[in-house]
Amino acid sequence: MTLGGLCFKEYFCFKVPGLPFQPLLLAALWFCLQIDADLASKILATLSSLLFLVVSIAKWRMPRHFDIGDKTKYDV
Repeated sequence: MTLGGLCFKEYFCFKVPGLPFQPLLLAALWFCLQIDADLASKILATLSSLLFLVVSIAKWRMPRHFDIGDKTKYDV
């Protein structure tokens, strides 16, 4: 669920369609796993993993100094 929240935050950087719904997809996936809904859990897991893959590739391509954010917070 923490990664789902991170994906929601990263939507504001990368504007990947569907990314704000990642926490809901993961919650629905957990629910489907609890009630043994195999087909639904496979579909939700596939959608979630594709969104995670897209975000991972976008983060990997981003220059490192962009990820630091407000550099004044790190001044001593």
